[in-house]
Amino acid sequence: MIRCRTCVITLLVFAEAMAPLVLHAETVGNHTGEARYLEYRVEYLDPLGVTRVDGSGITYMPFGGVSHTDPTILPTRYFGDYALYFSGRAVRFNVIIKNSGARTFKNLRVVASQEYFNVEGLAGEPIGMPGSEWFIPNLGGGEEILLAGMFAIPRGAASGLDQTHLQIFHWAGDGGEILHTGGGRLIVDDPQAGIWCPPRDAYSLSL
Repeated sequence: MIRCRTCVITLLVFAEAMAPLVLHAETVGNHTGEARYLEYRVEYLDPLGVTRVDGSGITYMPFGGVSHTDPTILPTRYFGDYALYFSGRAVRFNVIIKNSGARTFKNLRVVASQEYFNVEGLAGEPIGMPGSEWFIPNLGGGEEILLAGMFAIPRGAASGLDQTHLQIFHWAGDGGEILHTGGGRLIVDDPQAGIWCPPRDAYSLSL
């Protein structure tokens, strides 16, 4: 059983439901020590377009809209396609975690925070929304679990790529005690577990 404290922000405008699009934004974790057995990826659902990063820059391609390119060139490790959304809209996403080892992980706390993109691969500035948080009492050997979350992109958010910062902790006690026992022992800390993108001039495009 999973207990979820994901913060869902009520919106005045919601994105139209579309089939999930699997893009380059998924990243699988592979760590040393205890955390090497925790594989994870982030899936972004119902995108409103695709953002392509390549040698020509950052090209925003909204479905049914006009594409345009920002000439900013990013390092080649970021070349690929990313899920595109508009500011002021809801973004649904999944965090999938798999225990690839034989032992059972107990008392896991998972936090997914949305941040502005950091080209160095480090933590970025918070976008301004609360992170999503889940508590997993047990994750057995070979078991995979899906955690569903949602966040809202603030109107007027800066253009360009953004990142999902994923952290996994061992937590002591139940969710009600977490404020008193601290955040737990950090075992996974990936600032770019996933990358997504609102386009330049996203506010006007979303009207």
